[in-house]
Amino acid sequence: MTLQSIQGAIAWPPMTYGFGDFGMTANVVVDAAGEGHGIVFMAPATGNIAKIGWRTHTVTTGGDMDVRLETVDDTSGLPDGNLKAASANVVITVDATDDLTLFESTLTSAAAVTKGDVLAAIIVGDTGFASTLQLSGPESVVVEGRYSTTYLPYGVVHTGSWAKDTINRCTLWIEYDDGVCYPVGFSGVASETSFSSASTPDEVGIKFQVPFPCRVTGFWVSAEIDGDATIKLYGPSTITAALDKDIRVAAAGHLHQGFFASTVDLVKDTDYRLTLLPGATSIKRHETTLFDANARGAASGGTNVAKTSRADAGGWTEDTTMIVQIGLLIDQLDDGVGGGTTSILGGGNLAGGFA
Repeated sequence: MTLQSIQGAIAWPPMTYGFGDFGMTANVVVDAAGEGHGIVFMAPATGNIAKIGWRTHTVTTGGDMDVRLETVDDTSGLPDGNLKAASANVVITVDATDDLTLFESTLTSAAAVTKGDVLAAIIVGDTGFASTLQLSGPESVVVEGRYSTTYLPYGVVHTGSWAKDTINRCTLWIEYDDGVCYPVGFSGVASETSFSSASTPDEVGIKFQVPFPCRVTGFWVSAEIDGDATIKLYGPSTITAALDKDIRVAAAGHLHQGFFASTVDLVKDTDYRLTLLPGATSIKRHETTLFDANARGAASGGTNVAKTSRADAGGWTEDTTMIVQIGLLIDQLDDGVGGGTTSILGGGNLAGGFA
């Protein structure tokens, strides 16, 4: 097997989005039965969808929410009110204290689906709902220069009747009964954290494995670089790249891409680390909290990516429920001659993955 050059480079894990403004949200107020939101999507695999993940925002008074997997009207492109399979729903009680809470709801009966089926995963007020709460979804989140909306999958919202949401997709993921998660909306909760060389930890990034032999030429990172910083790749050898606070378009958090002075070859199924190190001036890293470690399957890179950190060049600590927004630029891939095939782990959600 031989590494072959790619025209340009590919990002791995796939870039999610730029985190332009964490304060920009478009939450759906639910104060009547049937109101809510969801995602219309194509089933990513043949199997049985068993769980739907979602998130609340502000809960004024609690109530029962009906979490449903429905079929889609092939004329309107909206949920048609019919469950994909008998009992492919579950009623979940949301308490008044469940602000900003991630839920992963197990359907009463898993629904058998075929790859490519057009489905709607929705969360709506149950019959008799007389409470007030908000369901969470990000707005105007940049995907490599684009807004968070994709034309498929796409958001739907019900505030009297179902309509397509032309701006937003909500926090939502699915899990099959074999435990594999896939993103259909955003699959976690974004945050930004200030840190400097005086912080504990003072070096943060991802521990990862690549599912294919490859050559790394550069990096991407979503962060607010208000001070000079360093990117480090701990591979067969350690290579670094500098981030200059003055070489950016504006003083704000967004996507940065750059290149290492040299390349390095990585082999599959081997642990590596890619980290961000600030100097004395604080910078802000962007990271995502997931429902649990298994939900990494709905995030770019899959379950072979986890947050890693340390202080003062000491021992490493991993957190499998968080992912830092940083990744590689790869310019060569194995041609596979004489070997087997492999797959990219996780959903590879180029349109978001995190909220």
